[in-house]
Amino acid sequence: MNRYFLILLALCFWPIASSSQQQQKFSYLDIFELNYVSDPQISPDSEWIVYRRMGFDIMKDRAAGNLWMIRTDGRQHQKLTAREGNESSPRWSPDSERLAFVSSTEEGAEIYMYWKNSGKVAKIS
Repeated sequence: MNRYFLILLALCFWPIASSSQQQQKFSYLDIFELNYVSDPQISPDSEWIVYRRMGFDIMKDRAAGNLWMIRTDGRQHQKLTAREGNESSPRWSPDSERLAFVSSTEEGAEIYMYWKNSGKVAKIS
């Protein structure tokens, strides 16, 4: 009786196991779902890493990136700003309190400053 139960149980899960092993082909549209990291910058005090999280904009057919910050111990991870522009070139101040970066929109590129402790952002160019 016990042996029949195990066989029946194995037959019930067989379609699930075999369907999960089927591989789906990579479509050319799948490229727009991919993200990758570029330009990581470690703060001088070694407590934070700022990086550019890149993705592809299907409507504009080009790559775009936003800046993200993570603590080196992994506890805190956040988007640097609420801006939707293309952010790039993050650079830390020597005291690790500020971060300069470039934000590009349809109007052009501008330099911004981010204050780590307050989270405030100001355009400086």
